[in-house]
Amino acid sequence: PSARAKGQMAYDGVDDVILFSGIGPGELQTDTWLWNGTTWAQKSPTVSPPGRYDACMIHAGTGGSYLGGCLLFSGKGLNLEFNDLWNWNAADTNWVLLNPTNPPSCRSDAAMCQDVSGGNFVMFGGRDGLGVKNDTYVLNAGCTSWTKQSPTTIPLGRIGAQMSYSTSAGAVIMFGGSDGTQALKDTYKWTGGNWTLL
Repeated sequence: PSARAKGQMAYDGVDDVILFSGIGPGELQTDTWLWNGTTWAQKSPTVSPPGRYDACMIHAGTGGSYLGGCLLFSGKGLNLEFNDLWNWNAADTNWVLLNPTNPPSCRSDAAMCQDVSGGNFVMFGGRDGLGVKNDTYVLNAGCTSWTKQSPTTIPLGRIGAQMSYSTSAGAVIMFGGSDGTQALKDTYKWTGGNWTLL
């Protein structure tokens, strides 16, 4: 791939790592690449998401009605932000636009991961045209609907946080990020529809 920053990268669920888009010298990239452990190969999907950066891209695990591979959500283009959801179908090496109901607002730099305990996907925060967000959404395992959550504990709004599922904790763990002014060092876990500060 050409030189770039802020691209999206994830395991595709088969044997490869997928790289999508990012910012290159003076332009926004719109290409899709696979790394097989030895070499890069550019793919030519018949359908592709608009180029973007600061998006969420995660391995989608297995099960549910989605196609496996990985999910791409939100991000920032040259003059706009997105709230679309795409699935990389690793078997067919193609992008598929999904249309879940009740999506979050357009945003970039959110945190997202799969809650392995239930198969759902948790998304928190990010930034839109109004500022830094502190909302939590859950995407069902079938990727057909988003549900805005109403936790009793709400972390400070943030961008660029790290989020992953912890097998030992049996919960989604979120760490750090920035409130838009300064870096954060707090740790939260998501279980039972609520955030807990650790």
